[in-house]
Amino acid sequence: MKMVKGALPGQGHAFFKAGKWLFFISLIFILSSCIGVNTTVKFNNNGSGKLSIKYRISKMVVNIGNAGEETTVLPLPVTKEDFTRSIKDVKGLKLLSVKQNEDANDIFITAEIEFDRIEDFAKVKGFKEMPATLTRKGKNIIFNQKIAGKPDPEPDKDSLKLIDTLFKGYNVSFNINAPEEIKSHNIGKLSADKKSVTYIIPVGDLLKIKNDTYLTVTW
Repeated sequence: MKMVKGALPGQGHAFFKAGKWLFFISLIFILSSCIGVNTTVKFNNNGSGKLSIKYRISKMVVNIGNAGEETTVLPLPVTKEDFTRSIKDVKGLKLLSVKQNEDANDIFITAEIEFDRIEDFAKVKGFKEMPATLTRKGKNIIFNQKIAGKPDPEPDKDSLKLIDTLFKGYNVSFNINAPEEIKSHNIGKLSADKKSVTYIIPVGDLLKIKNDTYLTVTW
């Protein structure tokens, strides 16, 4: 919905000794924020547009997710092939490009997708948890996207401390580009030409949000 610079050697092993159950509970809390995600949406006048997404997943998280029955907890596709499969059968979406790279600590996915309606992303793995809509109200066009949900249950102090340790340096960013001058927005920074809004939040701060939170942009 952040870019971890990598876990310390042996940290995962030590944690499993401390309690595997607590880790997976914590992992569930961070379904859409355990990774570094940067999204840019560019709208056309008719509501269609292009979404560019770049995200970065810690290999340690991927490996732990594959270590047992919790293989479905990762919020976004972790390979180029998985991403392609998740998009290809969704009507209204066209995958323009997807690339996968990795380093010693992380997997990087970069993709560009054309869409007829922003709502069509609700059918794609990883996007349905943060639904977006584009509606008309009078002469105004309103973009609305859920960026955080109320945790249930709320993570305890130990879980938050663990998350801060594992995912320090990860951020989620949203960049919304309108075809006209933006009239209002509730969070984020408006560009000098008043045609885009950018909102950036660290994982730790995102996890401390206690209510459903939305990014709303009107033009």
